[in-house]
Amino acid sequence: MRCGDANPALETPTRTLGAGEQDVPVMLSFVNRGDEGAWIHNPFAAMDGAQEHIRLWYAEKPVEEPGVTPLPVEPEWVALEPPTLVQRPLLWIGPGETETRQFSAKLSLDPGRYLMRASFSSYEVDETVAGQNLLRGSAFSSEHTVEVRG
Repeated sequence: MRCGDANPALETPTRTLGAGEQDVPVMLSFVNRGDEGAWIHNPFAAMDGAQEHIRLWYAEKPVEEPGVTPLPVEPEWVALEPPTLVQRPLLWIGPGETETRQFSAKLSLDPGRYLMRASFSSYEVDETVAGQNLLRGSAFSSEHTVEVRG
């Protein structure tokens, strides 16, 4: 299972945002490349925050200088929020299927260049639901550079 990017704006190398507080739309695709279907915790259902979460990670992009390795970044995160919460706690993704969902993140950023990526984590206790696999673990989107202009 892979947490991918379905927003054409996020597929470009750099996306531009304005500075200050805003709701940033984030479109994610959950891809099952396997030959068996599986259940995942529904990212549109309430998540407990510790064992289950969907987040947008971000950090100011270090300035690159030839011959100099930058210090590691220390990312921060905000919760990705669905447009509405649903009661259905699980989501079925069949073999070869993709589920694309839109979320939003409340961000307040100063001007600069940022690295961003989304994560989905679910560590439910049960391993199966009605004899079908319930996936546990984490998935990450690819990393994107976002330019914030003042």
